[in-house]
Amino acid sequence: LTLALSLLMTVSLPLTAFAEPMHHPEANVVIDVPEGWTSETKGSILHVSPAGGGLWIMFWVTEADDMEHVMQALDTEFGKILQDAQHGDLQESELNGMKAVYTEGKATMDGNPVEWTAAVVFAAKPLVIMGIAAEGALDEHKEELSALLKSLKPAE
Repeated sequence: LTLALSLLMTVSLPLTAFAEPMHHPEANVVIDVPEGWTSETKGSILHVSPAGGGLWIMFWVTEADDMEHVMQALDTEFGKILQDAQHGDLQESELNGMKAVYTEGKATMDGNPVEWTAAVVFAAKPLVIMGIAAEGALDEHKEELSALLKSLKPAE
């Protein structure tokens, strides 16, 4: 997903068709989910993924108010989904005028190797974005993923 974050900042890609924008009320942001992708809300977590699977993106608000607590909350969530998770240092960025920090890593999920990225976008409330990709899924969906991330913006 780091590929997606770097594309987000540097590359202009062809337009991707979108379904209706999704509003995340707690973070007060709007996200355009690519046409043909599935999206559902389970509790306060918005899940999106391409129809064929292999790439899962989750959005949720955290109550943590500083990065130390955000990272502790992420580590708790990682333990529910990923095994043997390893990650690099936190990187800072900006996404449509909102401060963001992210890290990436590798892990296993259900015995299969995966790549993952976790980001926190400081919207109305800190919005956690966690993406998990099976082998080859990043390359297959890089245009849609980049467009999805570029679409994330404060709701008006």
